[in-house]
Amino acid sequence: MSAHTPRHTSYQREYRRYVLGLIVALAIVYVAYFSVVNHWFSATALAAWLLALAAGQFLIQLLVFLHVGEEAKPRWTLWSILYTMFMMLIVVVASLWIMANMNYNMGMSPEKMQEYMLEQNQKGF
Repeated sequence: MSAHTPRHTSYQREYRRYVLGLIVALAIVYVAYFSVVNHWFSATALAAWLLALAAGQFLIQLLVFLHVGEEAKPRWTLWSILYTMFMMLIVVVASLWIMANMNYNMGMSPEKMQEYMLEQNQKGF
């Protein structure tokens, strides 16, 4: 049996894939770090840039390390990730909606809020 069997080549290919994925993931992290530290963009552009880098990092993690898209037909891994993302979206949107609604319903300036709190404090429990 020779040293270069198809199985050996497969392991080498996977090893190269992991090393390349690691290098790309680390490069994205360093680019994000240096873009923040060196003030490459304005605040809004920086947020958009970091969001794009995060999406790229997410795709690298899914494709290289989690092997999403390579599984058999029911694709349970892909469906579980999509379900998790959907639930996270619901939690984040609902939280933002609740906070915006509370802010609207409070409708007081900080001075009025301070006055209201002092009035309530004088009443006691």
